[in-house]
Amino acid sequence: MPGKRRKLTHIEPRRLVRLFKRDGWRETGRSGRHITLTKPGFKRPVTISFGRKPISPGVIRANMRTAEMSRRRYFELLDEV
Repeated sequence: MPGKRRKLTHIEPRRLVRLFKRDGWRETGRSGRHITLTKPGFKRPVTISFGRKPISPGVIRANMRTAEMSRRRYFELLDEV
């Protein structure tokens, strides 16, 4: 029987940035409270708001789609950071 599906929850911006950096994304710029991450082979950058509030699951899901990251890969990286 497969394991229970994990739920996306709010995450601190610093932890999310570390997660994407661990996946090979590099910080290429900052604009106000936003950090831009790029990775060779991807047309669009991942942008993360670096404010005081935790990042919502909807924003995490949008960034995962941009990065073509699976749920499984996200949770593997989350466990590492």
